[in-house]
Amino acid sequence: MVARIMLVDDDTNNLNAMWRVLRQLEEVEVERFGSALEALERSGEAAFDLVIADYRMPDLDGARFFEALRKIQPHSYRIIISGYTDVELFKAAINHGQIQRFIEKPCDGFMLAQTVQEGLQQTSLEQEVEQLRDRVGQLHELLRDIAARAPELLPADWEVE
Repeated sequence: MVARIMLVDDDTNNLNAMWRVLRQLEEVEVERFGSALEALERSGEAAFDLVIADYRMPDLDGARFFEALRKIQPHSYRIIISGYTDVELFKAAINHGQIQRFIEKPCDGFMLAQTVQEGLQQTSLEQEVEQLRDRVGQLHELLRDIAARAPELLPADWEVE
């Protein structure tokens, strides 16, 4: 399965540098956006497994971007990238955008790739857990139906909710 990644940064050089690193990863598709508003529009059209966005952008800061994105795509893994290490930045990003990771600019390509791979693994595990929950729910319903149709097959001390 191909993982979809969204990159959002108004700095074209930084955006292209991240893209060059991430396009080398296996089984990923990367889309780049120089505007947070354009990225939000695209997120309404296609699902992304992982999103990386700069904190300081002219049209919408990273915390507000992730807050809006989370409403559209609540299951995407969110990484904010910034050259600023302001405590208020962290608070806003965590409280509003519910980011999972922070990367400091400038970032090393190896560290970026590793962080993205870890995020994609986390997303994959969360999807598996959700699928297993659905399957357990289906099996529970099936067992409930079987029990309702054939009470004589159950031991006397069994109860079905």
